[in-house]
Amino acid sequence: MKKTTSLLKDNQFFADLINGPCKPVSEGAGSEELKSFIPVNPDWIDDEMSERLTCVYRGLIPREMPFETLVRVVKNPDVLMNGIAVDDSSKRTRYIVVTIVRDMGYPYEENYPLIQSMGIVSLGTWEMARAAITASEEFAKIVITELPVSPILNNAHPEWVSLYVGRKGFKGPKNLRSMAIIDKKTSDDFELDTHLYDLHSIDDPLVQRLLEAVDEDEKDERIEI
Repeated sequence: MKKTTSLLKDNQFFADLINGPCKPVSEGAGSEELKSFIPVNPDWIDDEMSERLTCVYRGLIPREMPFETLVRVVKNPDVLMNGIAVDDSSKRTRYIVVTIVRDMGYPYEENYPLIQSMGIVSLGTWEMARAAITASEEFAKIVITELPVSPILNNAHPEWVSLYVGRKGFKGPKNLRSMAIIDKKTSDDFELDTHLYDLHSIDDPLVQRLLEAVDEDEKDERIEI
């Protein structure tokens, strides 16, 4: 999906899409979740790091993964080059994972929350190891605390959004909890939403432009076949 991914690599387009109709939070999210979302500044997107993290993420998930993925890295310019720590959590580097979901049918759609969440968890673990190695290279010691205490390790917390571009309508579960057979008393912390947006149901010029790129890619694929 060269045209689709190329459009998502347009920093201004990506920022407008993520800040607008496709925020990396759940649809119908409560005020607290929306309040915690920090808008993406297109000038802060690091293209070189984004390419590296996209390769990292694709290397963490099985090659058979049927969904197109890319990672956009947002780096606060206030943070020193290769800075291992920040004085405020909001200044941490951000990894935004974008998954383009096409019509895959059963059982891919039924298993999508688990497939996606394992990739996100793997990226989070990789990032913690990377940050620890960077701190070690700078002769810094990491301390784990119950509450953030400055200086804070500059390890990115992955964010994610799923863009459903299929035409049949996504029929699978949209969060990990929906797949699980668990006791009702289990903490809601178990839930991991896919942040999935059905683009064909969204009336927005940015979304329309992305769908046009998807259509062009599909035409090219048919020609190649």
